[in-house]
Amino acid sequence: MSQKENQRPDYYDEYEIDLREYVLLLWEHKYFIIGLTVLSVLISYVYSANFIIPNYQNSLTVQLSNTKGNYSETESINELLKSDELIVPALKNVDLNSNSINNINTKIISNLRLTEQGMQGAVYGGIISLQAESADQEKLYIALNAIINEFERRSNSYFEEILEEKKRNLTMINNEIENLDKEIDKTNEILNNFQDVSIDKAFIISSVNSKLNILSKTKREYLADYRKLKGEINDHRAFRVLNFPPKKSNKISPNIRLNIAIAAVLGLMLSVFIVFFKKFMKEE
Repeated sequence: MSQKENQRPDYYDEYEIDLREYVLLLWEHKYFIIGLTVLSVLISYVYSANFIIPNYQNSLTVQLSNTKGNYSETESINELLKSDELIVPALKNVDLNSNSINNINTKIISNLRLTEQGMQGAVYGGIISLQAESADQEKLYIALNAIINEFERRSNSYFEEILEEKKRNLTMINNEIENLDKEIDKTNEILNNFQDVSIDKAFIISSVNSKLNILSKTKREYLADYRKLKGEINDHRAFRVLNFPPKKSNKISPNIRLNIAIAAVLGLMLSVFIVFFKKFMKEE
């Protein structure tokens, strides 16, 4: 036991001596270590600020029309907004090509809603975010606006036709209701002409009453259709942009601060390695 106690101080003394030598060695070459680290930082800053092509990111948020149709179905429009079918002609309208922007992404951000079928995503009239990147923030701004303007033009044109069709149907239903009112008035007039009910007239009166009931039922059905169609027209909400893309895009690369931090760590590690490597080579 006494031998172990005597051996421990020697071991720790040797360890402390080695550690002290390492610290003194690093201190002796402190200017080299600091200089190489600072040089690495400067090179990283100059290269990141002047030689790396910057990349910008911009986005917008839209809400589709709430009327059922091809241009309000959330899932399909989410794919259409980033497809060449829409992007190529949209960019062509502003004299840009598809290489002007890259990394085009869309995301459905509608909340779940409770329907008769249970919880589900917004099938129609959903909210979608469109995001893109480019090396030129001005072209990126123009491109995003061009894409959304092209989609808005198509959407408005599509739903204008649907609304016109619904209005024509509404007019037709209204005309049918007016014709039914005339038929009902005529039928009531016929009934009023029967002052006395005889056996011969009973059958005629029964037939007239049946006709009146049918006309009244048909009118109620037309009125229900009329109210439903009128409600759909009044409740229609067109496509709209909730958040327009800002003119000044976010610069996402190069991340100069991150590059400087990495360069500082690498410069420090390299300088320390060189110091110890030179020491090792001298001892050999």
